[in-house]
Amino acid sequence: MLARWLVWAILIALIWDGQSVCGAASLKSTSAQYRSRAAAAAHATDASERLTQHCCHYWRPPRLFFRTFFGVGTGNMAVMVSTLLLLLAALTAQASQPKRCTNSDSFYFNVQPKSIQVKEGGRAFLECNVSNRCNIHFHWTLDERVVLNTTRRYQNGSNLIINRVNRTEDAGNFHCVATYATIARESQPAQLSIMWLSQNASVVLESPASTTEANAGGYDELRLRCAADGSDDLEYSWFYNGRVVKRAERTEIKAEYLTVRRPTAGDNGIYSCKVENQAGAVSSAHNFALSIQEEGIPIIATLPQDVIAPVGARVQLDCAYYNASQVKWRRVVNSNKALTGLSQLATQLNNGTLIISSVTLADQGPYECLGFTDTAKIQQAYVAQLTIASLKEFGESSFEPIKHLYAVGHGKRFEVACAPPAGFPEPQAYWTRDGRRLSSAGRVRSEGLQLVIDEAGQADGGKYVCIAENMAGRREGVLTVVVTAPPKIIRHPGSKDLLEGQNVYFDCKAEATPYPATSIEWEKDGEPVRAAPPRSAEPNRIQWNTENGSLSILNVELTDQGQYTCIVTTEGQDPVRSKEAELLVRKRLQFSPKPVDRKFEMGIEAQIPCTATGEIPPVIKWVQTKKLDIEGNVVEDYRPPRTQFLENVRSHNGTLYFAHIGFENAGVYLCAAVSKQGVIQEEIRVEVYVTPRYVKSPENKTVSEKRDVFYDCHAIGTPTPHVHWYFEGVAFDDQPNKIPFKNYEIFPNNTLVIRQTIIEN
Repeated sequence: MLARWLVWAILIALIWDGQSVCGAASLKSTSAQYRSRAAAAAHATDASERLTQHCCHYWRPPRLFFRTFFGVGTGNMAVMVSTLLLLLAALTAQASQPKRCTNSDSFYFNVQPKSIQVKEGGRAFLECNVSNRCNIHFHWTLDERVVLNTTRRYQNGSNLIINRVNRTEDAGNFHCVATYATIARESQPAQLSIMWLSQNASVVLESPASTTEANAGGYDELRLRCAADGSDDLEYSWFYNGRVVKRAERTEIKAEYLTVRRPTAGDNGIYSCKVENQAGAVSSAHNFALSIQEEGIPIIATLPQDVIAPVGARVQLDCAYYNASQVKWRRVVNSNKALTGLSQLATQLNNGTLIISSVTLADQGPYECLGFTDTAKIQQAYVAQLTIASLKEFGESSFEPIKHLYAVGHGKRFEVACAPPAGFPEPQAYWTRDGRRLSSAGRVRSEGLQLVIDEAGQADGGKYVCIAENMAGRREGVLTVVVTAPPKIIRHPGSKDLLEGQNVYFDCKAEATPYPATSIEWEKDGEPVRAAPPRSAEPNRIQWNTENGSLSILNVELTDQGQYTCIVTTEGQDPVRSKEAELLVRKRLQFSPKPVDRKFEMGIEAQIPCTATGEIPPVIKWVQTKKLDIEGNVVEDYRPPRTQFLENVRSHNGTLYFAHIGFENAGVYLCAAVSKQGVIQEEIRVEVYVTPRYVKSPENKTVSEKRDVFYDCHAIGTPTPHVHWYFEGVAFDDQPNKIPFKNYEIFPNNTLVIRQTIIEN
């Protein structure tokens, strides 16, 4: 404001030197008009020249003031005038910019990031917000290092999203940093408590020192360790030929260790383990096979191996024994028992090999190969695991970062990572476009699981496919990339002048990449418009359409008045703001409140106010349209309405006064509010009554049975009062079925008679 006054003061001083300034302005104006005519572009004269001419027309003071006040000659006056006018125009233009939100250094964190527990490979969401987001910039740090946005770990508004949490890369203290101008504030620290478990486990021989020594027998104990790593306390389970191992006289389980004391050929078989914690469970991929040789006992010659196969594949499980008179396969159904029944598609060859011609998911599990002799009491058994290969479908979280729309601004860099679906064995993934695999070089390329586009052009938009493959098959995840152009507003919203209660519609049309890449939202006086999107479950009075940019306000209120701006936001581009549109809401002519029907007791001083409001203060006028009798019936209809009242009635400042109101004042009165906005009117009934009173009331009576009893009850009042009889709170006329006796009668004069009284009366 001070700058504006200073500019005006200097401008006035300059204009008071009215010769050379006005002469220069006139010359420039003539030249400009000549050029404008030559170019056939009327009204091209600069605004500052027109304003100077206007001022020169009215001011012709001496040059002495200017030279005395500023100490400058008049030779450069015209240039200075133009310069100052341009400065004034700039200040005015700045003032006309859309209103911005305001802030101060008093902001604080109202949402602090909190430490959370998450599984490795899972998704973490760290929240952060401040009391006033206006002009606040956010970033995150990890152990005082700035967290840079990647496809795996990126900032979404003020929050931080971490996909595929990694215990190494995501360990430490996360801080949210909010910056306003030169003021930066740091949130409390937050850590990820990452639960993890190694992908593989294995059975390791601890004692004896070698497998050869273990199979030789004759030692005190066999000691095996289940090797796996993970967070928190790990729980271990041990299995012998697919069955759970429990503690026994010669068997001890302690943490990850299994000890078998004085092992014999009866302990031969496959030892495996499973490890569990909050992150999940993993079974050993490398197991230990014990084969202690004793005389007369079958000796394993071909150890059955674990097999992975897809559904429908032919599976072969090999197994052979020395000194075995018979080899037999059976399936281990669960940890408690084993069944000899195999699939109907399973065939055992003479050499002991088991063939399953076409496996199904039901065939998955452990298979046990047994070796027998005719004389040995101890049979030998070794187990092999058949696992059916699997591969899930792509889902919503198969691309990182997770978005509803993948867009990139024209000429900018685009990155997205493919997170292939879970499968066993682990699938291999790669990117293709138009059926061709992307190379690892070039402007559009594949960097491992990442799709990278440098300097994106319109031709780069379209569908890209991430393909995941393993022996279970092939899955495809389709990603559509939209290359966006900078938006441009081609139709700005226009100002509106309405009465409250009317509906308003603001239109904002933009030339931009189509929805959903582009959306349009609204601000009022620099603050977001709180509205319900179309088809909302709970629609409200204010709605906008993000597709076409329209803003609708139903039944506008005085609080809706203000400056409205539409903001066009295109993914990958800077948002564009429209010119401000003013909504002017004028107060509607209306009663506040409406007059209502009234009943007055005869003889009192009565008054009936009638008030109305509007953009223009209205004039209030009362008239009488009908006359009522003492019972409230219309006895006379005044046409035209009566503007002159009885002597005891007067109207003043919108209030109708009655002095000692009587029956003659009963009637229908009309209040009218009149202004340039129009006329509104409301009719009310004014009735006069006399409070009812008893002239004869019932009295207590004591009578003998079988006698008639009369109770008199007479009341007077205006209008004529209605008399009702009750027995113990129950009305005779409203609820006769609830009266416990029927030997009564009520006369027209309201006398109650009970015939032939009984005890129940």
